Amino acid sequence: MGKMKELFMAERERELQRLEIMHASITAEPILHIPCPNCFNKTLLFKSTIDINCLSQGCGQKFVLVNANTVRYA
Repeated sequence: MGKMKELFMAERERELQRLEIMHASITAEPILHIPCPNCFNKTLLFKSTIDINCLSQGCGQKFVLVNANTVRYA
């Protein structure tokens, strides 16, 4: 192979590695410790950003993630 082809392939491999790292960080499950605004327990179950439930006995409220540390009632 020519030198330009080798450089091109090396750059493509580095780009692929960066994409794999970025994809792994996106698919990693986020760790959020937001207390329930209704009962103030840290028992929120995050199924998705629009499907968050409180697991506390007697609460069971549903929430939506607004910001990184903020939820609102659904």
